Amino acid sequence: MTGIRKKNKILGFIFAVLAVWMVIFQIPSYAAQRGSLNVKTEQAGMTVYLYRVAEKQAGVYVLNEKFQASGADVSGGGSREAAITLTNFVKAQGIQPYRTGTGSGKHVVFRNLPDGEALYLVTGDPMTVGGKTYIPAPVLVEAGGAAAEADIKCDIEEPENPTNPTEPTNPTEPTNPTDPSNPTSPTRYYDDSDDDDWDPTPNKKPTITTAADETVTITDAETQSETRVEESTAESETETSTETTVENEKKLPQTGQLWWPVGILLSAGAILLAAGLVMKKRSKEK
Repeated sequence: MTGIRKKNKILGFIFAVLAVWMVIFQIPSYAAQRGSLNVKTEQAGMTVYLYRVAEKQAGVYVLNEKFQASGADVSGGGSREAAITLTNFVKAQGIQPYRTGTGSGKHVVFRNLPDGEALYLVTGDPMTVGGKTYIPAPVLVEAGGAAAEADIKCDIEEPENPTNPTEPTNPTEPTNPTDPSNPTSPTRYYDDSDDDDWDPTPNKKPTITTAADETVTITDAETQSETRVEESTAESETETSTETTVENEKKLPQTGQLWWPVGILLSAGAILLAAGLVMKKRSKEK
């Protein structure tokens, strides 16, 4: 009997430890969920700004005093148009954000938000990665009380890449100036008399007779002409393309709870409980 009682005490101690463990680890997880906002970004290290713009009154969101002049309609909750209007108003008025955060990964977590349903404006700074500029699109999200999530999508702006200008055509190769078929070749005059002794060879230098009956040979330098080829350059065109990437990620909010040990510990507890009941039954039979 003494051995059985000792085993029962050990089992009771193990169950007590399991119960305390579950209470200790469950409370921080619940605390992490309440009053938190997890903002997902497309790029790591993006700076995110949080503005508390409206409070819920009688089931309808009403803009806070400093944002009423913006004229944004938030009565039905967050909308794209209202988010853009409030973002432009914040920039024009220089309103400081309620919270600012920069995540080491692709998310920024704002914790310990005040209780009560409120409407938050989430914006971010543009970020250039790999030659592309990611411009965060503003979004309105409801938060307060339970944990909330928001996804910031980005408009991607690519750098201007001018197309390769058309290469200029190769200039026309100079033709043989002495070719008779070439229209740009200098005109040469030869003796076209009926003298049968005239040598028609192309190397013969043309001659002229002056008034003083002097024969002068015409050289190439005196008859050489210049051919000019105008070069034209083609105008280049630049093209800027804008691409919007939209991702649809459905994930559960991050709670900080490690769930894999729970099943193991519960299974171990059930096994120990069954063993204790069997041992207790056997002790009674004895």
